[in-house]
Amino acid sequence: MTTKYIKIITIILSIYLISCESYLSEDGAPKLNYDYYATPEGVEAIVNAGYSYLRWGCGGENMTILNEMGTDLFTEGSDGGNKAAFNQYGSQLNPDNENFKGLWENHYKGISNSNIAIQQIETSGLAENLKRTKI
Repeated sequence: MTTKYIKIITIILSIYLISCESYLSEDGAPKLNYDYYATPEGVEAIVNAGYSYLRWGCGGENMTILNEMGTDLFTEGSDGGNKAAFNQYGSQLNPDNENFKGLWENHYKGISNSNIAIQQIETSGLAENLKRTKI
């Protein structure tokens, strides 16, 4: 009886191990590079992409909380989750706050795009006056 189970388990494991090989193959996997950004169209795209991250706080509650709570312009309100931290400068006002995380995560993505743009603009085929304008 136990040899029967051992044989069945061995067969199942061998089929499983053999069938996984094709799934693990990475032939033809896409490789990312920055060649596109060395072209004039790519330079324009990466420069524009850097600005898109600045929209994170526009027209929403995020920047209102960061800029106005705790000042004489805005007090308490009905924003229960952020009252103690931002309006009363409580102990919850720390880098783990979601408003700070969103601000820095988003802006660092824009900084990363800008660094890539500066690096690629220098090697692109743009005219010198356009390079200075884009940088």
